[in-house]
Amino acid sequence: MPALAGSLISLLLALGWVWMLRRSDRVEPEPWPIIVRTYLLGALAVLPALALEAPLRSLLAGNGNGWEAVEAAVLGAGLLAGVVAVGLIEEGVKWLAAWQGAFRSLAFSQVVDGLVYGGVAGLGFATAENLLYGASLGWSVGPLRSLVTSWVHAAFSGLAGLGTAWSRFRGPGSRAGVGLFVAAVVLHAAYNLVIITGLMTPLVLLATVFGLVFFLFRTTDQLAGA
Repeated sequence: MPALAGSLISLLLALGWVWMLRRSDRVEPEPWPIIVRTYLLGALAVLPALALEAPLRSLLAGNGNGWEAVEAAVLGAGLLAGVVAVGLIEEGVKWLAAWQGAFRSLAFSQVVDGLVYGGVAGLGFATAENLLYGASLGWSVGPLRSLVTSWVHAAFSGLAGLGTAWSRFRGPGSRAGVGLFVAAVVLHAAYNLVIITGLMTPLVLLATVFGLVFFLFRTTDQLAGA
């Protein structure tokens, strides 16, 4: 696939996901300027993530042997430490993008906004990551990753954003923000471990991703109507 076509398809898919996520808040859709700013900051967050993850690359050399690889990771702690660290780094920079782009603005006014803005930051991050993968591994990879990893990033960062919103609007001083952020990191690490070790078949992995998408939109719909 030509570079221009691959990059355009990846970008258009990502923008379509952003439009869908914004539209899921049917009661009070978020303003486009804040959405765009959060999306762009999410994309820029790839740069610090790459810099922080560089020393961990040697730990992330999974051998794709399923449970044997998981056992080696747990016993040696190298791979496990790597996937946890990467999960923490990526969820951290995406949350910071959402914080800088939206969480400090007046548009951030209800619980559902945390999930939407967190998800948008995740989609921005995934867009930049997919374009980088396409440039290095071939542009046919970009559209495929846009169908899968975009929603993985959006679901995890949306969960972290939901925790932030819940702490602010439903329970100031509660532990929801920290708890849901930790949950996002753990889920991200588990996803990375599955990918590296080849523990899931492509079909099961795809079903898991669709489950994450269902969670994202179902939760947004419920909160918007609350």
